[in-house]
Amino acid sequence: MPALIPAPPYEFDEKHLSDSESEEFFPAEPFGSSANIPANGFKPGVPGSSKGKDSDIIERDASYYMESSFMVFQVQKCLFRIPSYLFSNESHVFGGMFHLPQSTSEGTHDTEGSSPTNPIILPDEYMKEDFRSLMKALYPLSFSLNLKLSTSEWTSVLKLSTQWYFINLREVAISEIERLNELNLVEKILLGRKYRISSWMVEGFCGLVNNTESISDDEAIDIDSDYITTAYKLYRMREYRITERSPFIAENHIEDIFGPELQSVRADEKGYKAPQEEIEFKRPPSPEWGFMPPSSPEWGFMPPPPKLVFMPEVSFQGEIIGVRESSIKKNKKKK
Repeated sequence: MPALIPAPPYEFDEKHLSDSESEEFFPAEPFGSSANIPANGFKPGVPGSSKGKDSDIIERDASYYMESSFMVFQVQKCLFRIPSYLFSNESHVFGGMFHLPQSTSEGTHDTEGSSPTNPIILPDEYMKEDFRSLMKALYPLSFSLNLKLSTSEWTSVLKLSTQWYFINLREVAISEIERLNELNLVEKILLGRKYRISSWMVEGFCGLVNNTESISDDEAIDIDSDYITTAYKLYRMREYRITERSPFIAENHIEDIFGPELQSVRADEKGYKAPQEEIEFKRPPSPEWGFMPPSSPEWGFMPPPPKLVFMPEVSFQGEIIGVRESSIKKNKKKK
């Protein structure tokens, strides 16, 4: 009885096959292409399909049959090539952008972002270190129950997830930064203002008011970098806490003094927590292409919220008696 030895794989020379034979062994459409496959399963006759009744058709999994391509981004002078599915599914900004027809290079079918020669170029304000940290959170290179990012890296993730409306990732970044617990009180105020996190602001304000040590000159300069009189108001509240004999609850005073600013931040926070529909993008017109590519400055990439200043209201005796919220633009004198 001959030994059951598996036969070696056959080798075919496409040059010596007839047209019909070539199509049989080397189909013009590569295996796995979805051009002629029904959306709900494989077509009959394709290897791996089910033959017979309709109930036997192999279906695509709703979650893990991913319709995705690779996108190439240029950030500063560094290229990133990544799958597009998380950008499309998790970001309300990119989700709307990727659903639009993409521009192509003249004389080619090379759409923007599809190759290293035609990447999506982000504006100069975006740093490659920030983008790399975002990629570590979205596409980890190794399996782990916890993403091992530093506070600095999670801050980069918080920055871009806020600007590009990665709602779920923003919540993860906030949670991880709080878990690492490496921010000082001034950093909580600055990051809370910048990325619209009211709880960090209140925690930082209360901490400085209740602190046994006075606010340093450097801390005062940092706190007042974009908002005037913040350090002054915290000084006054701390002095009141020390001299007042009655029980002092710092948080109540914080809500009174910084109420307008906190209300503005909390209103912005609602936009990051509630489920939102995809942001609809309309391409700006261009005489050359008919529309501008996504990386052009006209797309705008979600500018930060307008800065607010708090102008002191001064009595006739020169004493600061309160503040009023005002837009920087409103305070400019009309010519």
